[in-house]
Amino acid sequence: MTAQPLLINPTTKIADVLNTYPQLEAVLLEMSPAFAKLKNPILRNTIAKVASLQQAAIIAEISVEHLVTTLRAKVGQATETIDGNSAVSFNQQNVPTWVTTQKVMHVYNASPVIEAGESPMKYILDLCAKLELGTMLELQTPFMPAPIIDMLQSKGYSTYSYQKEKLYSTYILKN
Repeated sequence: MTAQPLLINPTTKIADVLNTYPQLEAVLLEMSPAFAKLKNPILRNTIAKVASLQQAAIIAEISVEHLVTTLRAKVGQATETIDGNSAVSFNQQNVPTWVTTQKVMHVYNASPVIEAGESPMKYILDLCAKLELGTMLELQTPFMPAPIIDMLQSKGYSTYSYQKEKLYSTYILKN
């Protein structure tokens, strides 16, 4: 029995794409400088395993439709319309009422850790676990932290992100 090839779609994990189609690494690198982080073995073995193409598109600031269609075309898969709906979004005009600096218990700038090629995910999760109900962590990152946002939302946290210049601030509320 022959195994079915991996169908590339918005929910496919980056690691699965690269393990099945290693030639797509070059395509990703051409699409956005944000994908250069995949060359770092630590980030590739952590973030790439949990980040979907949908989340990667947000980080790279490209449409998920363009990303998936391009990757599919390179491996000979059908390139029909892709649904680009994302659970991770931000709108600087509609700040939730719960976002207030008085509730921020911790501010963590993960940029130095990320730029050093390491994953801050465990530390972020530890900080969130220490929050009391109704308090927040302000997470600062050089890109939209879509995988951690999705993970925290699935655990019942509320999140709100905005971008100021080249830094994203994500407020994480323990409900």
